[in-house]
Amino acid sequence: NDMEIRVLTLADQRESTLVAWDRDLRDLVWSADGARLYAGVGGDWDWQVWEIPVDGGPIAVLAREAAAIGN
Repeated sequence: NDMEIRVLTLADQRESTLVAWDRDLRDLVWSADGARLYAGVGGDWDWQVWEIPVDGGPIAVLAREAAAIGN
């Protein structure tokens, strides 16, 4: 489950890796201003909600041990 998210800047055709990880991916949602990406990532019972800044700043873990359980 190795994954990475890449960002392409259209103005200068520059590509960069925003984040890479080896956990499951649940959801991705962009902030309204496009400056941050929110991701639900997991593994076993330790699902987390991450805030990933597009400018390359540090990832903030907004919630730990979150879960989406059906049935």
